[in-house]
Amino acid sequence: MHRSKNFEERLIFDTKTSLYAHNDNETKNLIKLLDLNNIDLVKDRHNKITLLKDLFGEGNTNSFSEWLKNPKSKQDLIEFRRAIETVFDVKL
Repeated sequence: MHRSKNFEERLIFDTKTSLYAHNDNETKNLIKLLDLNNIDLVKDRHNKITLLKDLFGEGNTNSFSEWLKNPKSKQDLIEFRRAIETVFDVKL
């Protein structure tokens, strides 16, 4: 059913800093297996998104995109890449 898409394309980030997969048991099981919605990880993800929003303003993709042009900036973002891409509408 979903085998044509890779896991990352099937993974959905919601604004509550959780990950889910709509009608996709295989991805739901992988999220559970990898413990991607572990409470500490969810808090860390939320804190990172909050920090970035404070630094760049919510929905301000222009300044965020400019900052991303510095190669060192991406090193700090890789951990929560899906969440950051969703919130700031950018591709890392």
